[in-house]
Amino acid sequence: MRVHQVSVLWLAITACLTAACASSPSAKPAQAPGPLAPVAFMEGYWKGEADGGTWEEFWTSTEGNVMTGTAKQVVNGRAVFFEFSRIAAAKDGKVTLFVSPFGRHPPTAFTLADTRDDSARFECPQNDYPSVITYTVTGSGTSRVLKATLTGTEKGVAKSETLELRPLK
Repeated sequence: MRVHQVSVLWLAITACLTAACASSPSAKPAQAPGPLAPVAFMEGYWKGEADGGTWEEFWTSTEGNVMTGTAKQVVNGRAVFFEFSRIAAAKDGKVTLFVSPFGRHPPTAFTLADTRDDSARFECPQNDYPSVITYTVTGSGTSRVLKATLTGTEKGVAKSETLELRPLK
């Protein structure tokens, strides 16, 4: 009987340790460096206020060499804008942001033109507005801010706007 109790106790301890390790952040597999490593800082669920409403943006991890993103703006309880996005490396190795406002197809392609620590600039010169989309993260921990800056020309007039979003989780 004593051997049975020790075996059951050992199984319970092993199960608890396995569960603890599986849920531990350090147990996550390390992301291999790849073509999307310079934009990995965008990963997460971000939220902020802009243009009289709430803006949400979500970016997945770089795992599989593709990031997918969604965004929406809600004003007075109604979604007034939404967008589906994807960042992937093309066969030629160029990292590209594909943007589909309101689910429009085909998406507009912005090529990664420059990266620095926690900053990435995507360009699409043939698009009027925006022709440049820049993502930058500042701060650390819960004080992190993702800034998405859109620049270009609209009806011949230079235009720029920046969204400031904070992490939700």
